[in-house]
Amino acid sequence: MNAILILTTVADSSEADRLARSLVESRLAACVNRIGPMRSTYRWNGATEVAQEYLLLIKTLAEHYPAIERHIRDHHAYSTPEIISLTLRDLEPNYRRWLESSVSPGIVP
Repeated sequence: MNAILILTTVADSSEADRLARSLVESRLAACVNRIGPMRSTYRWNGATEVAQEYLLLIKTLAEHYPAIERHIRDHHAYSTPEIISLTLRDLEPNYRRWLESSVSPGIVP
């Protein structure tokens, strides 16, 4: 099974907490880390913007990406949320087993 890391940003801590909890409770993600607040500088609608955001690091399996993308779109305040997936090539074997069992129904981690 291919492990992935999905990154998304949100505008406030309560949205970050809600999104993280819903992803883990639904077993779409094994773990979600929240980083922030941080300062983001980006181009939007032709202008340079600066905003405070929180970064979520979502650990899961590639097979869950479509459902997580839908979940983020359905529960995100932004009209165009950042959703970036990175393939995780090397994982410590015990961590990999824990991750797989955490997102696979019927398997106790």
